[in-house]
Formats: sequence, C-alpha cells, structure tokens
Amino acid sequence: MKGQELLAAFDKTKGIFLLVIDSNFDYEINFEYHDINRWKISKLAGGTGVPEGIV
Repeated sequence: MKGQELLAAFDKTKGIFLLVIDSNFDYEINFEYHDINRWKISKLAGGTGVPEGIV
C-alpha cells in the first residue's frame, strides 16, 4: 500500500522498488520510475541474480 501511495505522489502508475539488505541487516530501499529496467535481474546466461549496477 505504501508503494502505491509513493507512486501516486509522483503521479506515476508504475515504478520499481529495490530492497538491498547486507549481512548486518542494514538496508536501503531504492525507487525508480523513469527507467523501469534500471536494476534488471537475471540468472540467465550465467547471471548471478543480483540486479545490474548493484555491488
């Protein structure tokens, strides 16, 4: 529900949220609505399943 509220605040109908959690349980939430493919995730062709551009 909060995601829908954030999208509505930006007058957008779709966006992407990326939750990154490390081994210490520190986390960050990334939000993108301009480039929906910004954090493309793939395990095809030897991919790791980690979003592109995330270390």
